[in-house]
This record gives sequence, structure tokens and C-alpha cells, in this order.
Amino acid sequence: MKFLQLNDIDCYKKSLNLSNYVWGIVIIWDHYSFGSLKESLDWNEKAKTRKLLTEEQYQHILRELQTLPKEINQLIQFTNQKLRE
Repeated sequence: MKFLQLNDIDCYKKSLNLSNYVWGIVIIWDHYSFGSLKESLDWNEKAKTRKLLTEEQYQHILRELQTLPKEINQLIQFTNQKLRE
């Protein structure tokens, strides 16, 4: 039986790359937050409003975050299907 590896999952790789991208930005801030996807969207908005991100950084993070719910849902469906087999 072949097991699914994290590095084979696109949404995992995208999330990892995004977290590394964001970490490179926030490491120079006085504080930072970890949390759910919705919290990440919230913090992205707050960071833009507080002028902690460039417009380019904000848009990049937003685009990546917006693709994750669909990919996460697909992963859940795939996992549930495999568990029934």
C-alpha cells in the first residue's frame, strides 16, 4: 500500500512556501501571529492597513490564501475517499 507523502500534496507545498514567504516578512516586525486560514486573511488585511506590507506582498499573500480553501477541501475529500477503500 502506497502512503501519501506530505511533499506530494500541492496544497501542503503551497502552504509551506507561503508560510516561509510570510515569515521572511514578519521576522522583522515587533510581533507576529500564527493561526487559521481566516486569521491569516485577517492579519494580511491588518498588515496592509498598518503599512507593514507592500501592495505587491499583500496581493501575493492574498492570492495564495484564496486558493487554499478549495485545495484543502479537495485534500479532505481525497483522504475520506481513501479511508473508505
